[in-house]
Amino acid sequence: MTILITPSSLIWKGAGSPKPKWPLEQIDRTVCSTCGIGITEGVHRKAIESVSYTQHADFHKFSDYDCPACAWMHSYPKDNHRNILVAGDQLWWPMIGADSATEDRPHWQTVLREVAKLPGNTPVCGCLTTDPKPRLWPRYRLATVRDFGLYVHAPDYDQSGFVAFALERLFDCVEVVSYCLRKGFPKRVVFLGLWSDYKRASADINVTTEMELELNKWRSLPEFVPALLVSHKGENSGHK
Repeated sequence: MTILITPSSLIWKGAGSPKPKWPLEQIDRTVCSTCGIGITEGVHRKAIESVSYTQHADFHKFSDYDCPACAWMHSYPKDNHRNILVAGDQLWWPMIGADSATEDRPHWQTVLREVAKLPGNTPVCGCLTTDPKPRLWPRYRLATVRDFGLYVHAPDYDQSGFVAFALERLFDCVEVVSYCLRKGFPKRVVFLGLWSDYKRASADINVTTEMELELNKWRSLPEFVPALLVSHKGENSGHK
């Protein structure tokens, strides 16, 4: 028998299948209002839709009830709207900033390098975001370690949507970006082009030209923005 999974159910199971904050009701078989999976118990959408709830038509469109997974995702927006990644039965809430990473919330690179070691068919799902306020999780997609992808939401870098990319290529791009960061270029400048910070770029024209040539190989590729977000100055690099 095929067991159907959805992005929300994969995250929910990785969290230990916790109960939503609203009581579950036994109902006639229907589908989840948010993810569409078949259910016989759930939480009525009226319990979830507070006065501040928005995008009803996008997030509650299939029925009147949310499955336990989606109801739990709706229950705790502070946790479930932030950076999150699940691979198989392992769940992380990674940090973008290396200085703020902890044992409980490791840095994104630490997590991604662990995920890259898992079997290629391991299901994955998650969100890499610089803005945890929007309710993005109903838009997440399932991927695998081999065919990797994340929902990437970074308005400052003109990105909001699912991005499919290869983990090994991401790590290669991280080396290039991290080298630029160690040279003093901010991430925004790396995104726009090193010459946009002319004073810093002109301090060593040859090095800047070399770095720009490397970056131009990546800027049009899907790995670039995710690599930019997870890079930091302390990353070891092959560049000298």
